[in-house]
Amino acid sequence: MDVQALRSRLKYDPISGVLTWRDGPAAGREAGTISSDGYRVIFISGKRVKAHRAAWAIHHGTQPKHQIDHINRVRSDNRIQNLRDVTNAENQRNRGDRQK
Repeated sequence: MDVQALRSRLKYDPISGVLTWRDGPAAGREAGTISSDGYRVIFISGKRVKAHRAAWAIHHGTQPKHQIDHINRVRSDNRIQNLRDVTNAENQRNRGDRQK
């Protein structure tokens, strides 16, 4: 999903990491749900969007080039200071026992 479409539907708070709906009956509410693997996912126009990728795109104005790593290993912590765009090899170095 392109950055402009994400920005038109979602508001991102980089301090808290929370994405909220801008419009519709859920306006002002936190977007998405936590999936079984611990990531927050959002359905927009029938498409599944991982919240950490949406947060990165909205904040930086461009889609990430690689994978988004949660530095503290908490998959639902989408604060911008906790996200980094890394290669698969870099992401694997930060694995360990991930928390959900």
